Amino acid sequence: MTGIEDESRQNTRQKRKVTIAESVSYFTNEAAVTKTRGNIKLQLSLEVIEERAKEHGLSPNVILKLADVAGSARFSEAITIRLIKSLIPSKYIPEEAIIHVVSWMCTNKPSSTVKTWLIKWIITVYDYIGEKNKIHAVYPILFLFIDNEQMCPFVCHLLYLMTRKEDVKQYRVQKLLEIQNKVGTQPHIMGLLSLYKLYSPATITLSTAIGNRPFFHKIHPKWTQSVRDIVEKNRVNNDQITNDMDSLNGFPSEDATSVPAKRLKLDVIPKLQTTTSMNQQAINNKVSMEQMHTFKDLLQNVDRLQLPSQISSILKYPKLYHVVSCLPEQTTHQRLSYWLYEVLCEEIVDYSGIGNNPRAEKLLQYIINYCEFIQEGIPICEQFLTRYLFTWNGMDYRVYILQLITRFRLWPFQKMNDLLLEPIHKLFFSSSVYFKCQVISTYTQLLRNFVCVEWPRYESMHQHRGANIAETTMQLNETCLFNQDYEEFDPVDTISQFISLVDRLCAVGLLTENDNALLMHCTLAFYELVSKMCKFYGFPNTLIPSTGILLKALFGSDASALSRVCNIICNYRTEIKHRKTSDDKAAKFKPEVIQQLNHHILLFSDSLWRNQAFTPTPSVAPLLTFEHKKPAEIDLSNANDSFSLWKHPALASYADSFMFNKQVTDANTSTDRSSLKKEYLEYLKSQHLYGVHWFIKTFIKNV
Repeated sequence: MTGIEDESRQNTRQKRKVTIAESVSYFTNEAAVTKTRGNIKLQLSLEVIEERAKEHGLSPNVILKLADVAGSARFSEAITIRLIKSLIPSKYIPEEAIIHVVSWMCTNKPSSTVKTWLIKWIITVYDYIGEKNKIHAVYPILFLFIDNEQMCPFVCHLLYLMTRKEDVKQYRVQKLLEIQNKVGTQPHIMGLLSLYKLYSPATITLSTAIGNRPFFHKIHPKWTQSVRDIVEKNRVNNDQITNDMDSLNGFPSEDATSVPAKRLKLDVIPKLQTTTSMNQQAINNKVSMEQMHTFKDLLQNVDRLQLPSQISSILKYPKLYHVVSCLPEQTTHQRLSYWLYEVLCEEIVDYSGIGNNPRAEKLLQYIINYCEFIQEGIPICEQFLTRYLFTWNGMDYRVYILQLITRFRLWPFQKMNDLLLEPIHKLFFSSSVYFKCQVISTYTQLLRNFVCVEWPRYESMHQHRGANIAETTMQLNETCLFNQDYEEFDPVDTISQFISLVDRLCAVGLLTENDNALLMHCTLAFYELVSKMCKFYGFPNTLIPSTGILLKALFGSDASALSRVCNIICNYRTEIKHRKTSDDKAAKFKPEVIQQLNHHILLFSDSLWRNQAFTPTPSVAPLLTFEHKKPAEIDLSNANDSFSLWKHPALASYADSFMFNKQVTDANTSTDRSSLKKEYLEYLKSQHLYGVHWFIKTFIKNV
């Protein structure tokens, strides 16, 4: 043991004497000994490079030299692979390093394994390549390597990142189809074909869908994370930071200014960059995004704009949303969708840190801003959320996830319930009252999105649907920025079932939380929307709240809740009057709904005005009934009067204040109360209890 420890100490002392410059010089020296066994200097130099790369990353000049060494494969395969893994940039990767690597791959010197690792390295550091103008010239060379069975999955992945519209050629499509016929359907081949199909739909006629499976496998997540951490750490500590965004007008600044290091560290969106050269842009009569500095420039060149190479960078610039919306190319949104799904999985699902990932929070906020602007959800984000919700703990990214749910598209109810509602309900019943309130508020916004945006869009498409599903899907996609498949279902039935489900959810929530005031107001906000859907949005069906919810608001101690529930009842009356004047027969109230509404109106009137809350009438059953003889110790003689306008628990303080102001000495005198009722109603209105005032004025005559 003593000999081994002495040898270890000796190697450590020797390693301290070897500098990074000497280590790089050893590998770049063509006269250096390349054998592995017993070569202490080789091992020490490699270990110094590895340690330096893991701690601080390597400078662009060092990466250029070592990439040339790795591509030449002068050392053994094991040493070369370790060297490739050490090519972690401190700032960026020079594009000359990529060109040198591809040049070496065209020779017979590196083995297929080394070539595969070189492709993996290019994919891993692709986002950190300084410029990409020259790299695209090697696209045809890289395409030749798809014949290699070992390299094919990674070459397809790299080509997927590099592909432009002009790269889609018939002979390349034919080559991919030939390989697929030999080896069967492979996700990586289908991924590249799907991108080709986006750019040139007429070139590829077969379906490229593979379900929920990803096209490409992740390349060593720990290695990828290490590269990202090193680059971000160096960017934070670097005083010379490239400008990212002009905070005043939302356009890239003409001058390079410093961006706060904290913001740059948290940004997952790539910077705005167009790889096409200025000369090529002039030939094609195009203008890059970097040349746009004001909104006027944007309007003058909207038809000549060239979108950035990484389309996801538009998420940072709100004014560029106009360009994407005015020029809705499906390839643009498909590129954005592919990027979003991969990054969401990487930043949220694969995140191993404690708490929320700040980068993911930043990304989710960008997505929310974009969805709010275009007034529709992003299908790929919906697909991600429906999978993530099954493992969601209800805490991580709660605000962002619930906000994204408010923009979900309209689905058949069973599908929506299984994929979206059921996972949330499992958390609803086991979480705090504040989570329950957030869920009900989210459902309120989701319902507004359904009746205001999604239902009219579906109805418009349904009226002009084509002769078959394909034509109808095409018409649907003309009204949306993102492609989606057409499904035949009844949207009115879906929305009605959704309202019924939320109604039951609110009733159970109020029961379990002892009629919490905040939850009650969230419930009433939901029904304020339901009670106005016909008049404001033309929705043909309306549902009445459960009797239990109305009674909790009627006999509670919250005056504002009582006012809101009275306002909701009046809204339903307005709905009926509106539908009576409508020519649409389908928009008429069902008889059972009108009967139920009349029951509630009489119940409220008897309680608040007639002092008959617990007295049976021909039209309304009493609220309290006893199957057996009432115990003698229970006195119900004053029960009816306890929920009148004067003695109602929620209004008692208002009545006392009113009577005090009127200086009425005997508040129990019925003659005084009768003569002051009208004046008391006006007082309640002045205290912002408009619902109670409106209800009495609407349903009680001679007031």
